[in-house]
Amino acid sequence: MPDAPCASCPGKLFRCLFIASGGVQGVGFRDFVCRIGESIGLSGYAKNLADGTVEIVAEGEAAKIDELARRVSVRMLNGIHVEKMENREKTEIKKRSRASFSVEF
Repeated sequence: MPDAPCASCPGKLFRCLFIASGGVQGVGFRDFVCRIGESIGLSGYAKNLADGTVEIVAEGEAAKIDELARRVSVRMLNGIHVEKMENREKTEIKKRSRASFSVEF
């Protein structure tokens, strides 16, 4: 389970960078991440990296980022298997840099 950005910081905005590894490329994982991010009101992106991992940047309230990380970490359907979801960076932000969640190429 990934580290929580700041469970006791309601209303504050954060930008978190996660790296997901395992069976996460070529299986619809980025679209899955985007659908969840959009559905819970986050902005950000999911992007394949050359080493076979997926970079996820999420912006929004800490509790919603925690929910995204939890929900995408347990997906084991249609070939998606997240072995590790690493929280590489967390930063408090004043405002979001994106309006929505998207797949980056």
